[in-house]
Amino acid sequence: MPSLLFFLLVPIAIFLLVGFFLFRHWRRQGEIARALGMQLFTVRVPREYPKEGQEQKKEREMIGVMEQLYSLFSNFHTTEWQRFFYGEPYVALELAVHHKGEEIHFYVGAPRAYSRIVEKQILGLYPTAEVTAVKDYNIFNPRGAATGSWARLRRHPLLPLRTYEKLEADPLGEILTAMSKLQEEGEGAALQLLIRPSKNKKIKKIAAKAAGELKKGSTFEYAFEKAKANEWFEAGKEVALELTSPATLSPEQIRRKEEEKKRAPLTTPYHEELAKTIVEKAARAAFDVNLRLIASAATEARATEILHDMESAFVQFGSPDLNDLIFFRGGSGRLDALVFDFSFRLFRPSEAMHLTTNELSSLYHFPLPTTPAPRVKFLKAKAAVFATAAFLSFGAPSGTPRFSARCRIHQHCVFAALKVNTFLA
Repeated sequence: MPSLLFFLLVPIAIFLLVGFFLFRHWRRQGEIARALGMQLFTVRVPREYPKEGQEQKKEREMIGVMEQLYSLFSNFHTTEWQRFFYGEPYVALELAVHHKGEEIHFYVGAPRAYSRIVEKQILGLYPTAEVTAVKDYNIFNPRGAATGSWARLRRHPLLPLRTYEKLEADPLGEILTAMSKLQEEGEGAALQLLIRPSKNKKIKKIAAKAAGELKKGSTFEYAFEKAKANEWFEAGKEVALELTSPATLSPEQIRRKEEEKKRAPLTTPYHEELAKTIVEKAARAAFDVNLRLIASAATEARATEILHDMESAFVQFGSPDLNDLIFFRGGSGRLDALVFDFSFRLFRPSEAMHLTTNELSSLYHFPLPTTPAPRVKFLKAKAAVFATAAFLSFGAPSGTPRFSARCRIHQHCVFAALKVNTFLA
């Protein structure tokens, strides 16, 4: 009988295992197909200054417009069937310096089904902008070297990053400054954000419970662990401790425990502020986010230097009491996977961060008139007004170019050739 059971279970296990790997393969192919079907736009805004007698809008107010755009993106969803085979739809936001040229370009990529919606939403909030469908770009030096990194949150996503609301200057300025130091030819760099609406519904409940514990004077670590635990488990543990304490604790320990119960919890302004911050983050629309940095130059040392300058620009978002971004580089094999994901704009759930609209607006927004960084690709105001009027009057032009598989594969092949050249050297 046991041998018969064994011979029955083994084929079933093999069938399930093969089915699992086939599903993963089909899912991966579906994700690549969706990524290759995305529409890429370049977004240029005019460097508008206030007219005589008018006041310049505050930077926080101008960045807040981008937060409204992210709120609109949070409504992107798909059917259960498409989600099963292709995953959730996501939007790509990129800053790039091409390997030929020194200007910093702003890009937005969206799935074909949402491309018109994204275009109209951008123009609705930025009426003087020019949103142009373009073919893909290339940042890689074909005879040089490349490196890259991806970011994660240092602590739990309940804790927010420092945002533009807390910073004195436009946080994007430092990132743009780091990317404006590249040579006109042979050096390229890119920042890539892939965002999709978060499905993590538990985080709001955990945030509310953790905030309650913080108001009692608990540390964040304790408040978070207690918030994660199930209520029935906590209740059962307290009952068990009450029942077993006379038998397991000494009289002195029992006396101390009774004194601790009578002692009022120590609640400080710090605990109150931290609890408020956690609740505020949980109340905002949130996204799962991949953040990648890629740099290319004639030598590996120079590419690493460019990457280090870009990573250093993100230090401003960290706070010792809240959260911080940490960057990972990995070895040669991991770099290949990173460049592949970057080139095909593939979302990797294992590297996702939970960020809200104000955190995203701090990391990426369209350039402000007050941006001090040079080499930003702005638009002349007259051209922007004409383009917007044409779009609103006649709609998007027919035959809008969509970046093709050939463009994506070309960029990845450039990186592969780059590696071969490095090896042969």
